[in-house]
Amino acid sequence: MIVYGSILIAVIFSIILWFKFKQQVVWWEPLIIIGVAVGLSFGSKALIEHSQVTFTELWGSEVVSVYESEPWNEWVTQTCSREYACGSDSDGNTTYCTEYYDCSYQDDHGPRWYCVTTSGEDLSITEAQYDKWMAQFGAAKTITKTRSNHASRDRCSYSSGSKFAGKKVGSKSYIYRTDWNGDYTTSVPVTTEHTYENRIKASDYSVFNYIELSEEEVASNNLYEYPELNSNFYPKSILGSDNNYYQKLIHKVNGHTGPDAQCRVWILLHDTDDSEVGYLQENYWVGGNKNELVINIGVDSMSQVNWCHVFSWSNSAGLKDEIVKYVESLDQMNDTVWADFSIFLKDNIDKDWERLEFTQFSYLSVDPPLWSIILVYVLTLLVSGAISIWVVRNEFEHRGESKSSHSYNRNNRNRFRRY
Repeated sequence: MIVYGSILIAVIFSIILWFKFKQQVVWWEPLIIIGVAVGLSFGSKALIEHSQVTFTELWGSEVVSVYESEPWNEWVTQTCSREYACGSDSDGNTTYCTEYYDCSYQDDHGPRWYCVTTSGEDLSITEAQYDKWMAQFGAAKTITKTRSNHASRDRCSYSSGSKFAGKKVGSKSYIYRTDWNGDYTTSVPVTTEHTYENRIKASDYSVFNYIELSEEEVASNNLYEYPELNSNFYPKSILGSDNNYYQKLIHKVNGHTGPDAQCRVWILLHDTDDSEVGYLQENYWVGGNKNELVINIGVDSMSQVNWCHVFSWSNSAGLKDEIVKYVESLDQMNDTVWADFSIFLKDNIDKDWERLEFTQFSYLSVDPPLWSIILVYVLTLLVSGAISIWVVRNEFEHRGESKSSHSYNRNNRNRFRRY
């Protein structure tokens, strides 16, 4: 890799030092320059490559339980220490002694609402989300933990804007749990972000027959960017539609297929009869993330279906063909069709989806960008120069003596020569 060529800078500095400042250089000092350069080049290469191959994908899952933790307080027993002047020694210097004292305190805790998902994640949620999802599950809440409060008459701390505001904690505080019964119709899907390694997007992906599109091509064909995940765990699953009912249908599919099948469905609606746009979208997203099944559908203003193009890294070619066949058999995308389509996707992904392992692409090399190469060379130059100045000016000389002792011995020899 060209970035490792920066080590030559350190070698050049070491050679110059050895031949131009030989008296001031000890044998091990040039090794410091080379060692630092090696560490800098290899470390920089690793960090740069890690940032290049790290991408974000979205995981869907379903909420299995919601929790409400009431405000509470506790007494924390603690001993602290401090130093104080307690006299002086024989030279008149102040001496210090250690004093221990009780620094116990009351620790107040505010309310917390959170959920646990089918993928094992513990996610904080709002009070409103807790109330909504608990009602959606339709199950009774149970006490999972009881806490005794230290100061039962104190008001609930950190509870402004919640149902606990202005209330007292009481002698006991509780954690309540409400469980989902597993019924798909009452499921609560959530989406979270996770990072993974994708060397295809970071390497020369023309090897996989993908082309890099210009900004003009992206704009003229109205290709989609990846949407960002908002704070409510609900990114759009359908791009090109603002219909909340349709979004919820596909979002529930993603919640169901996320943990086991490890599949994330995107449906991209394109207002054009040009099916080539589907292939351009595939190029723009470089095949998508490893867990994604991307369904491109060409529709007109009357929601009439014109074409369908599906892409993913999955080995499930049959699934993709079945989806294309299903969509192109439709006349119009209405409420009933969307509901049937969501069930079709859920059932067929459960049956046929097979996620491709990206570890098989670990052989792909990644070239660092030009700016990072220049930065490594400049840093190596500056660091090598700084260490070289230190080598010339420090107290060590070629024979292993310090410069101060060498100067002392030379002065003594001159003094004895006068007698």
